[in-house]
Amino acid sequence: MQHGLAQWLAYLSVKELPILQRSRADVQALIKQAQLSITQYSTPIVYDAGFSARIFRHVNTQRQSSGKHPLTTMGNALSHLGQTAFNDFLNKAPSLEDLKLSERNSQGYIRVMGQACHASLQARNWALQRNAVETEETQLAALLQNITELMLWCYGDDVMLKIEELCYVKKKPYEEAASSVLGCGMRELGSKLAIEWNLPEMAVDGLLSKQDNFTLASGVSLASELARIVTLNWYGKDAEDVIRRIAKYKGLAEGAIERRLHMNAVDVNDELLDKGFEAPAKLLFQLADDNYEYPQFVFNKEDEPLEKSAKAESVKPESAKSEVVKTPGKTGLQADKKQANVKQVKAKAEIVPSNSSRDVILEKIKARKLAEKQREENQSADNSEKQVSDVVRKKMPDKQEIKLDESEKKSASVSKELAAAIREFQLMVSQGKPAHDLIEFAVKTCLLCGVQRSVFVIKVPEKNFLVSRYITQVSDDIAIKSLKIATNKPNLFSLLMEKSRNIFLNDSNRGKYWKSLPDTVKLSLGVKQFFAMSIFANSHAVGLMYADKVKGELTQAEYIQFQGICRLLSKGIIQSTINKKKKG
Repeated sequence: MQHGLAQWLAYLSVKELPILQRSRADVQALIKQAQLSITQYSTPIVYDAGFSARIFRHVNTQRQSSGKHPLTTMGNALSHLGQTAFNDFLNKAPSLEDLKLSERNSQGYIRVMGQACHASLQARNWALQRNAVETEETQLAALLQNITELMLWCYGDDVMLKIEELCYVKKKPYEEAASSVLGCGMRELGSKLAIEWNLPEMAVDGLLSKQDNFTLASGVSLASELARIVTLNWYGKDAEDVIRRIAKYKGLAEGAIERRLHMNAVDVNDELLDKGFEAPAKLLFQLADDNYEYPQFVFNKEDEPLEKSAKAESVKPESAKSEVVKTPGKTGLQADKKQANVKQVKAKAEIVPSNSSRDVILEKIKARKLAEKQREENQSADNSEKQVSDVVRKKMPDKQEIKLDESEKKSASVSKELAAAIREFQLMVSQGKPAHDLIEFAVKTCLLCGVQRSVFVIKVPEKNFLVSRYITQVSDDIAIKSLKIATNKPNLFSLLMEKSRNIFLNDSNRGKYWKSLPDTVKLSLGVKQFFAMSIFANSHAVGLMYADKVKGELTQAEYIQFQGICRLLSKGIIQSTINKKKKG
């Protein structure tokens, strides 16, 4: 196996990156449209890092030998090739499937491709904000920051697995892990490859950047690092660190940067799907469709012992005295510390050592998760039962039993506008107005509680998801994109929909509940505090009311008022159903 910069550069520089089969199919479909020019074929190519790298390598190498300047945009590169040469180039380019990689290497390639797509669109957004003359140059430069990882997944055998084990299991810094396996830095090798292949100058500068200046190239480098880190976790220490550096780079507050990054990540989906290019959208975990299983990293598969064991731990008999919130592979909310500890010991004992490196890695990952789980339970066991019963697993009481201090009592007093809206709402309920009108009025009334956004998501019949149907906000700049919450796997929202329940997610309980939120929802919301309450008509689940603030803190008094509106809505829907049956 190669070791050191010189050996890896000599080995990889003569090899070619494959293209995605979907990219080839989309480009061929564009070619069939006679009215399109060759520059318009770039639409799907700029989302495929392998395809883009191959074209720039081919075109700029030709130009370099002729003494011409290298090209930096895809449209110019395609124009230089010409239609006939491009068709020949497309037909000869191998696809990822042609390499016949192992499943884990193929999966790793796809995952890194997703990171590259995410990084490229984050960087393009920053270039737009800086009024860059050609934003596509920045987008492509960020897309090409991952060429080393892509090449190693294709031609490096198991070196990427070793690097990820050191990074994600043993918690070494990414570049340090790469250097110990390769004998050189990942970015160092990437910059040499980019120079050898005559890739655009900004792509090279991004790989050489130390991220300590304020050029577009340093933004490219930061975007690439961000995309790799948040693939695993938007809210870990590494993510907080890179967001802090991005905030310094852009000269804005960290909170504003974090919200903007979340919005950009969600907007990636809309942009790709609007262009009709679905494949890269599914490469990003926060944009995956309902049937796409995104691994935390390449070692985890649904049929592996780690996942099976985690699922087994999440099962609890219906007859259990204490209710428990569980999500597969995640730390749940235990009401019985002793019972949870016994389960952990039993699960740990059931791990069967394996000679394969893959199983060893799985064992290490599980051992680390169990240790983290144990630490969290020791800290929270005393209060977990009370929080579960009061927040998630307790049915809404008819009378509010929450005690407020003097300042909260003062703020809990209902404003004139809210009092008038509630009186009007009560009249609508007594008249048995249609459910549509009641929900629409309730969503608008929630804003009078002091929240800034309110959404009602409905339960789609015979489908395993909730979708937003009614949205209102105090201003357009804080609007929530259309929510789609999967309920086919246990998460906080699916548990809220089991029966009439409510939650005020805040600083005091985030450590317990945050992991139970789907990643897609976290990104869509972009906040860490919210109110949520399931709405039932008798025993039938209708939907869920959600409210939050983008700026400022939610209060207990606002939560009480929010609950009152939700209870009134539930009564109104019941009355509306009764009136509808009478008329029928």
